[in-house]
Amino acid sequence: MFMSLENNSTTIILCVLSVITLITGFWFYFNHPKKINIFYGYRTKSSMKSQKHWDFAHFYSGKLFILLGVILLISALLIYLLNLNVTNQCQK
Repeated sequence: MFMSLENNSTTIILCVLSVITLITGFWFYFNHPKKINIFYGYRTKSSMKSQKHWDFAHFYSGKLFILLGVILLISALLIYLLNLNVTNQCQK
């Protein structure tokens, strides 16, 4: 039997966040802004010092975002399975 939406809200939120994080990570890693700008991208004082820093910051933060997205997605699946298991045990 499927869980209600109230019991499943944590899983839904984590899945949405993980997808957003993965999209951002792949965007930073593969298609980051080519030139330093003040409108979008990973903008810090150190990343905007030079083009070399800018490229490295997007490459590195992209890898971290992808890793975090995968961790969030795995967490969401584990929470879903644990909630499903608890729900099934309570119905017995």
